[in-house]
Amino acid sequence: VRRNKTLEEMVRIMQSQSRISRLDLLRDYWYASVLMRVGTMVNVITGSLSTGASFAGLAALERFARLHPIQAKRILGQFIGGTIEGALIAGQIAHKGAYHLLPDAEQRMLNLLTGKAGARFDNLEHLLRQKSIYKKAIGAFAFTRRFMAALDYIGALGTRDAMVLYGALSRNDRESLAAVEKRYDTAENQRATEQARTEMGPDASRAEILVRKREILEEGVSDDITEAAVQTARRAAQNAEPRGLPGFVYRMTAKLPFWAKAPLGLAFMRSAMNMVQNAADYMPGVGAVSATRGELSARLPENHPLKRFGMDIPIEERRMMWTAQAVSLGIAAAAAALFLDDDEDKEGWEISGSWRGLTPKQKSQLMEQGERPNSIRVGKKGPWINFKQMPFAPPLSIIGSMRDEQRFHALHRLAGMSRGR
Repeated sequence: VRRNKTLEEMVRIMQSQSRISRLDLLRDYWYASVLMRVGTMVNVITGSLSTGASFAGLAALERFARLHPIQAKRILGQFIGGTIEGALIAGQIAHKGAYHLLPDAEQRMLNLLTGKAGARFDNLEHLLRQKSIYKKAIGAFAFTRRFMAALDYIGALGTRDAMVLYGALSRNDRESLAAVEKRYDTAENQRATEQARTEMGPDASRAEILVRKREILEEGVSDDITEAAVQTARRAAQNAEPRGLPGFVYRMTAKLPFWAKAPLGLAFMRSAMNMVQNAADYMPGVGAVSATRGELSARLPENHPLKRFGMDIPIEERRMMWTAQAVSLGIAAAAAALFLDDDEDKEGWEISGSWRGLTPKQKSQLMEQGERPNSIRVGKKGPWINFKQMPFAPPLSIIGSMRDEQRFHALHRLAGMSRGR
């Protein structure tokens, strides 16, 4: 965290010596205005937490299936503890713009300092630090990006902690596992806290001490495990680099200028690609193909041409994919038994798909009756709960579409047959 803080200061100095383009400033303002919507912020925090929880749940389920219930419990505990700690640290990110606290801060800063393609300065953040009241007023929109980064951090940190433990277990890395288990030692925690306070100095914030303490406790964890955990955490926050064919498409579109991407709806393509890949893990058959592809890619030599397509998938993620496939099939079977059986003994439970094929008038009538698309009704008079943003939405969407076919289109075909007779 001390090195990252120094890099952050270097980035600010470098940016202060650069000229701000009006077009770049307009671009940053556009992004901020889109992200500042309350609905967007709610989707970010709920999406990050739900996806992170699903990753931790899959990891715990995989260990439980291997008859390691204590390990499963600790993985879930790591996610919960990391999420709580993330909430404590996130305030510093939102209030002070302390991006050096982020798990991937070093790589972000180095990308800016080296001028890597796609890396760009935050002009609003720069204006916010100016003395001019006029510039500060424009730069105030930087708080939108700070707040979004803080929301991402809350869910991502819990995911990262769970994946570090799961990675050590999956790879059977005893040294890394011993380092991770220091978190459960009260004496080690106290020692790490005192060391962090000494190293960071009296002016350090509580958040900086917490982050440094985490670094001390994780000394001895393999870099490969830490890097894989950070990437999975970024997947939960929907800002990881997409893999495989989606990654290739993303890298091609990322080269387009902002003024070409925005009108085409490609400005947030990385987030969309992450959502697609996360959902694909639960899509029956698709996740199995991805996991198999990852298994084959892991056996290829490092200089193989296919490695350029980003097909490598860490062993812990491959195991979670197979677990997701099993969960998906279980959910689909249970939902089919409950919703596709015409037996009236369902106590009012119902599921809906996307209402494909219905006219706008028919959709409006259903909405007036209280029904909702892509949702499950809990009980006869219960609410309709939307599952579209849930990690395991794919199998439910399939059953929902089949139920729509039963309820609406099958009846229309029968009516048409009767008129024909």
